[in-house]
Amino acid sequence: MTAPQPPGYRFGDFRIDRESRQLIGPGGAAIALTGKAFDVLLYLVEHAGRLVGKDELLAQVWSGRIVDENNLTQAVSNLRKALGADAGDHRYILTEARRGYRFVAEVHSGEIVVAPKERSRRRPFLSRHRGSAALVVLLACALTLYAAWPVRGPIPIEHDAPPATIALAVLPFRPLAGTAGDELLELGLVETLITQLSRSSALRVRSLASSRRVSGDTQDALDAGRKLRANHVLTGSIQRGRDQLRVNVQLLEVANGRTLWADTFDAHPGEIFALQDRIASAVTAALDVGALPARTSSACDGADPDAYRAYLTGRHQANRPDPERLASALLAFQRAIDLDPACAPAYAGMASTYRGLVNIGERDPREMFPLARAAAEQALRIDPSLAEAHFAKASIQFRYDWNWTAAETSFKRALALNPSLADAHYGYSTLLITLGRVDEAVSHARQASEADPLSPLAHAIEAYVLAAAGQPDAAALPLERALELQPDFSIALLYRGEIALGRGDTEDAIGDLEQAVRHSKGNTRALAMLGVAHAAAGDREAAEEVLDTLQARAASGYQPATSQAAVYNALGNTGRALALLEKALAERDVRLSFLKIDANWDNLRSHPRFQALLQKMKLQP
Repeated sequence: MTAPQPPGYRFGDFRIDRESRQLIGPGGAAIALTGKAFDVLLYLVEHAGRLVGKDELLAQVWSGRIVDENNLTQAVSNLRKALGADAGDHRYILTEARRGYRFVAEVHSGEIVVAPKERSRRRPFLSRHRGSAALVVLLACALTLYAAWPVRGPIPIEHDAPPATIALAVLPFRPLAGTAGDELLELGLVETLITQLSRSSALRVRSLASSRRVSGDTQDALDAGRKLRANHVLTGSIQRGRDQLRVNVQLLEVANGRTLWADTFDAHPGEIFALQDRIASAVTAALDVGALPARTSSACDGADPDAYRAYLTGRHQANRPDPERLASALLAFQRAIDLDPACAPAYAGMASTYRGLVNIGERDPREMFPLARAAAEQALRIDPSLAEAHFAKASIQFRYDWNWTAAETSFKRALALNPSLADAHYGYSTLLITLGRVDEAVSHARQASEADPLSPLAHAIEAYVLAAAGQPDAAALPLERALELQPDFSIALLYRGEIALGRGDTEDAIGDLEQAVRHSKGNTRALAMLGVAHAAAGDREAAEEVLDTLQARAASGYQPATSQAAVYNALGNTGRALALLEKALAERDVRLSFLKIDANWDNLRSHPRFQALLQKMKLQP
């Protein structure tokens, strides 16, 4: 016979009431916790003194849900704040790296602990804690954590919450056994299905890039769904005849493997647009999430097979960016437009590709961004409901116009049209961190990683935002994930090197930054940070060699002036650094977007010339 559970526990100045599910603090005040944070605390207290593994906690607290360690890490972080402890304070909860957690405070059980009635939990949270900054932060963290959960159905929490969302993974359709495959058709059908389904506010649809990555590792749809942290997975096969397509589609529940819906669709190759709509409508009906908004019809959605194939080719090249592939993507998008002048997605693709040539190919922004703007505006003229076009517009307003208010409006519009658009989430997160809105920035960075869980870039951007928010320790986990997915990913190596430099570890910083330079094929940002690291290590000669390399490149063509400025500043030549920052302003150097938060310029912040730069960029009140 199972022993009865005690009604409560006491440790330190805190008490737990099991029946009311409350944590009572010093003085008898109830401390607000999310349901999951309370469950984590209760389980740790009940097993005080014992190491509780992460997998055990996830299984006990999030039973039946597909979540990752971020949820647990955030819950423990929130508990430490609620208990008045910071990240390094282990007086209650001890972290054992890579293993789990141990509750180390002395626990007494058997007390009935009830919060005073005048502090009823039915009163609004903010009215009970008005003026308490720590608890307002706790609320923001709790809401951030909730937004990141991929859940299905209502969530049993005490306070009002946003409607639950369903995490859906659409796997690349495969050719039917014994038939010839057509990779562009198979991927294209899935990509446009993802785009169509993503317009539902009740769905969070995993990106094609993540679905492709995981489907290459396994033939098991349920295993792929688990890796993508999805509640449901859509899988299918394609059989193509001379003038007929047959698509078999199956919708599975990941938790139990049950087939929720399955069907077969027949269509002519020129009817792909209608076929996509039929499948998307059937999926949303099976999931009971309401009808999808109407969308604009276009030949590049499948009505014209040649235009459709040209557009898919552009997407395929742009999704694996380097300067050569981006150039090929532009040619493919242009061919799609030549065949179908109403192909709004191709214009949006061109806009993002021009921007990529600035970020990755280090092309002159004064040449590329006007072309990007023209393409984005044309996409919006054709289809004002295209989320990718609003995202492209937002990126231009943010990185080139430095129009923070307009950029925010466009990012919000893109996310309203497609809540699953990972690019828009991490683009918006970098804008928010630039403006000092830390909690919102972290929330959107995490939503980007959730929408695209197997994207090294999404995890690297999350790490960047966390580090910029003053949380370098929290940035370690997403960086580790990014490098597990792609060990030679130069952006993650760059960010890890910058974080090491920030904590004064020049040896680790130089090691990571040398790799970042090598794998990025000499990107000037990585090269500049290597020079900064050499200067910080006291190796002036090595830093000057980097500076010589940057100067030689600048003599033969456009290079971002911020790169040389960073090395000059690290070597103590602040006058030359400021002059180069002013040159960067005139050249619309996209890296100036982060002038307000970039640690490279911390020693210059009080200088009148630096203050003038901030004012010209409207980053200074």
